[in-house]
Amino acid sequence: MYKIGILGGGQLGFFLAKAAMAKGHSVLFYLQSEDEPANQLKASFIYGDKHDQEQLLAFFSQSDIVLLESEFYSYDLLFKLEKESGCTVYPRLDSYKKLWNKEEQKNFFSKINIPCTKYYLVKDLDDIQSLPFEGPYVVKLSYGGYDGYGNFEVEDKSALTAKVKNVFKNDLGHLIIEKKLEIKNEYASLLVKAKNDYLILSPCQTFQKNHICHLVNYPAVITQKKYNKILSIMDQIGKNLEGEGVFAFEFFETTDGFILVNGKIKDIELVTGFMNFEFMGGSMGRAVGGAIVKGAKFAIEKNLPYTIVTSSGGARMQEGIISLMQMPRT
Repeated sequence: MYKIGILGGGQLGFFLAKAAMAKGHSVLFYLQSEDEPANQLKASFIYGDKHDQEQLLAFFSQSDIVLLESEFYSYDLLFKLEKESGCTVYPRLDSYKKLWNKEEQKNFFSKINIPCTKYYLVKDLDDIQSLPFEGPYVVKLSYGGYDGYGNFEVEDKSALTAKVKNVFKNDLGHLIIEKKLEIKNEYASLLVKAKNDYLILSPCQTFQKNHICHLVNYPAVITQKKYNKILSIMDQIGKNLEGEGVFAFEFFETTDGFILVNGKIKDIELVTGFMNFEFMGGSMGRAVGGAIVKGAKFAIEKNLPYTIVTSSGGARMQEGIISLMQMPRT
């Protein structure tokens, strides 16, 4: 039996610990506060700051293996602790680095053609003026942001400039600026990677407020088509992500039936639109027409090809003449 160390005590850590203890393993948590869900368990605990190397080394030294539950911990620090203690960290740190740094994460997703939110990397205040899309924005630290920390929303460039000054003043790293989406539902799925195989768990539905998950409904009650789409993406990640460990990925379903993706096909950059037949038969209303026009303007601005994958029943009759007006617009 192992003494399993878990860095972080959120919901994922809570359930990992319950599964481990049910098999007879002992669990030691490293927590930053007594408010985390894992405190409810009959396990051992060490409390300390995420930067406290001495306390963290004591935690590593008392563990046979260490599981990462959150993205709060620096890759460089974890690499040093693993080397000094001889205690192996899961997920393996090469994989963790690829996902912990959001810039590398986005590059990884783009490389394997995984659709993700439109984003822009900001290294200093001057970069904000070069943002290729208008607000509202979701702003994230390129690393270390998790569960509401390091994430915030702003409406426009002037508010963005004022808000991020402290980020660069305090040397908190680069920023990932994402186009804020109108989100209908949020889902998550776990990928369990072994040396020669991987397992994908059924998606759950998550309910979030201010970028913090407050409730999880497992399994998610979704259509077979959505279920297959999530599993298809997870399978693509599983095939391309190296190293053992447990990984969690989030998925966002937008409120209208049209989803814009800015990606690459065989290294040809383009703008692509997809109609979602599951939403009111893919019918075209004002929001869909606006999205098509917005995609066209962005493609013209960046001199990129623009493709649309259609799956539509026609004009959205519930919007009357407004839906018919989208025909000359598009």
